[in-house]
Formats: sequence, structure tokens, C-alpha cells
Amino acid sequence: VAAGIARGAPSLIQVLEQKRLLSTVEDLKLLSGAEKAGVGAAAPEQLGLLKLLDDLKLLSLAENTLTNPATPALLAAAGAFLGGLVYLDVTAPDFGLAQWVLAGALGAPALVLEVAAVAIYSLFSGASRFKNLDRSETIIEYDGRDFVTRKVDDAATLIGTLEKRRVLSWVEDNRLLSLGSSLISKPLTLTESLGVLSTLEGSGILSSIESAAADKNGAAKVGLVGLAIVPVAIALAVLVPTYGLLLALPLVLIALAYIAVGVAISSISPSSQ
Repeated sequence: VAAGIARGAPSLIQVLEQKRLLSTVEDLKLLSGAEKAGVGAAAPEQLGLLKLLDDLKLLSLAENTLTNPATPALLAAAGAFLGGLVYLDVTAPDFGLAQWVLAGALGAPALVLEVAAVAIYSLFSGASRFKNLDRSETIIEYDGRDFVTRKVDDAATLIGTLEKRRVLSWVEDNRLLSLGSSLISKPLTLTESLGVLSTLEGSGILSSIESAAADKNGAAKVGLVGLAIVPVAIALAVLVPTYGLLLALPLVLIALAYIAVGVAISSISPSSQ
């Protein structure tokens, strides 16, 4: 089983919601700024970055690193170690230009590590898991003599699942970002101006979908709500004279929405072992 986020740690989506980083991106006008600088929504697709992210599993690596509470301390310790080597180098007897080249080669990454530790701590510390992500699977393995069953507990994040399903590669292969950019003028600026990011953040939609997808029965639970509404709508249409159809129509739309969300959640749920 591939390594995932630390036990009990939040997903990156949960951190983004809790630390209000999505609305920060919106407030700083980063999306419209990117488009003004010539970096459009289709740029990652055109550069082949989506497949690269899938192939190297960079998104799950980023999630595991940024959400791990131990990351800032580990980075700071590594930076301090390199800083110590720099100190030993510059206080050693002079051995020429190579001494200062070595100091620079050690000092630059030390500074980067320390800055990264401070940045990650400032942006991501204090977040906690507030929606369930745990998923248990029973797998059957052959140990060389017999088949044995083993229970595996893991945290199923939306980023990790989309990566395993290679959704980004599928998006790139079908040129969906390019299609969206051709249909909508400046889609990043439009997303920003409509307040989409802050709305997603405030409503907790992303973390709710992620949690439901992690639940083996999450998709069924959502879909069953829609199916339960259908008989109510039919009853109103049949039993209430004159206005029955008008009353039933909103319920039918709500039922269809629940069913559609259930199907969507099922499509992004982790596959069974």
C-alpha cells in the first residue's frame, strides 16, 4: 500500500479550507494576475505538466509533505545541519576559493530549507482533520504457502484518489483545459470575479465530497437520499390537485441532483484493493 498522509493528519483540501487559503488566493487576485502575465488555464496542459504530475506523483507528495506536522521541524533540522557545516567550513584554515564555493553550495540549500520550514509552519500549522478520511480494506495475499487475508487502514484523500485514477492525464489527453479556455474568455479571472474559491471554501463542499468518497457507502448514502425524494414527488403530483405538478417539480430536480452527486462521488471513490 502506498504511503499516504500521516495518521490523523488532515488532507490538503481540509487544510486549505481551515486556513482560508483559497479565499486568500482570491483576495490577492493571483488568478487574474496569472492571466495578465500570459499564464492561462490551459498552460499546464500545453506544457505537459498534468501527465508529469501524475507520473511522478507530485501532488500526493506535496500533500503528504505539507500536511505532516513533523515537516517544518525536519526541514529546520536539515537546514541547521547544513548551516553547521557552513560554520565549520568558514572557520577552518583558509584553503582558497574552494572554501567559499563549498560554503555557498552548503549555505544556499540551508537557507532554502529554513525559509521553507517557516513558510510551511506559518501556512499549514494548526490545521486538524475535521471530516473522516479513513477507509478500511480487506485484501487477500499469497505468503508463499497459503492465501492470507489482511486488513489495511488508510486515509483516502481526494488528491490521492484522483492521482491513482490518473484523472489529470485523462484531462490532458482530452484537452479539456484548452476546450474550456476556448469556450470561456479568461476562465481564471472569471472564477476569481465570481468568488468561486471563497464559496467552495465557506461551504466546505470539497472536503464533504472528499469525505463521502472515502466512505465505502458514501456514494450510496447520497444517491439514496435522491431516490427517497422521488416517491414524495410522485405522491405530490398524484394526490395534490391543481398544484401537485408544480410542487413535485422542485423535488424531482433536487432528487436528480442528489443522484448525480452520488454517481460523481462513486466515480472518484478509491477502488477496492
